[in-house]
Amino acid sequence: MDDSQIFEWIRFAPKGRWWVSRWNLRPEVKAELNLPGRVIIKDTTLREGEETPNVVMSLEDKMAIARMLSDMGIPEADAGYVGAVERDREFCRKVKSKGLRLKLAAHARALIPDFRKEIDTIAKTGVEIIQLVLHPVPVEDFKKKDYFVRIGEAVRYAKESGLFVTLLSTLPKWELNFCRELFQAAVEGGVDRICPGGMGCVHTTAYKNLVRWIKTLFPAVQVGVHVHNDFGLATACSLAAVEAGAEAIDAAVNGMCDRSGIAALEEVAMALTILYGINLGIKLDGFARLSELVQKISGVRVQPYKPIVGENAFIQTTDAHIVAELKGKWFLMNSFDPSLMGGKGKILFGPQALNGQGLRAKIRAMGLEATERQIAELLGDLENLLKTQRSISEQEVERLVKMKIQPEKKGSS
Repeated sequence: MDDSQIFEWIRFAPKGRWWVSRWNLRPEVKAELNLPGRVIIKDTTLREGEETPNVVMSLEDKMAIARMLSDMGIPEADAGYVGAVERDREFCRKVKSKGLRLKLAAHARALIPDFRKEIDTIAKTGVEIIQLVLHPVPVEDFKKKDYFVRIGEAVRYAKESGLFVTLLSTLPKWELNFCRELFQAAVEGGVDRICPGGMGCVHTTAYKNLVRWIKTLFPAVQVGVHVHNDFGLATACSLAAVEAGAEAIDAAVNGMCDRSGIAALEEVAMALTILYGINLGIKLDGFARLSELVQKISGVRVQPYKPIVGENAFIQTTDAHIVAELKGKWFLMNSFDPSLMGGKGKILFGPQALNGQGLRAKIRAMGLEATERQIAELLGDLENLLKTQRSISEQEVERLVKMKIQPEKKGSS
């Protein structure tokens, strides 16, 4: 190995937009993966975004988000309780009238007495996907076999209505044999996708095992996952599910949802693309704008250090990092070029930028030269500024440098 490769045990993507550690590519690691041929990302922002406390979206708000999802190539989106709520039906009709390239999914309550009426109402709106939802609340007077009969009936009726049928259940809270018989009834009815809700109570290894269990029993049926973020594991569990063969992931922009949120769409999509090498068919460079749009509409700002779209995600504040940024070597500190998702790098001089490396690099980038005395004076200026403000922008540093250092005139000896 050439000495220059000692600190670069990595592999860059063909166009150099991101890199991964070769640990991801080791045969023993890849042998543990059972990646599907295709992964579908289903956005849930349009429903679960409004489940976020104090968030209400107008029809225009939802259409703005839907247009951007469509433009980016997100294939599916959850439109809400279309069978029961008129405003959700109005949204579906609007999406279809505008010809957006977005398959819509709708929740349906499989265990209510007039489930057929609800399915009929959904089918009339042009929705392509119906999600038969089973909440973890026992139905009064229902015995065990009644659940199996009802699910079989509901799936068959939805299929006869021309819908793609998903069974969305809270599997982790239920007895395993009951789930197996329930899924068997759904499969016999013609279900297309089984989606176990994570409820935030399953760790990554268990979730991987859960998906593998379903795939082993029902290999011809898609498996989707819907993971909440109670312990900050929603993205991790979603990725673990894909490792076990799951083909569809529910996720919301910025992780918006009730409680602690759900898997963040931008995190899942970027991780699947970069770390697992899966082509999702999504225009990744729209994520920064999509995140900002949802923040503006919802009034819910993401935390600054939020992965992928947080304000701090590509800000460099320490000496060594500033040097790398000024040299255009984003890969020394970031796993991918910020422009990949529509972002850009930024420099702030903070308390850890007072060793002089970053300042020297900035001066060189400006085409100037400084004496050691000038460097010391500038560092003193920066230290004094940090006594009254939290950080110093690159533009402020430029101003200070220009005041202290005059460029050499051409032709001067």
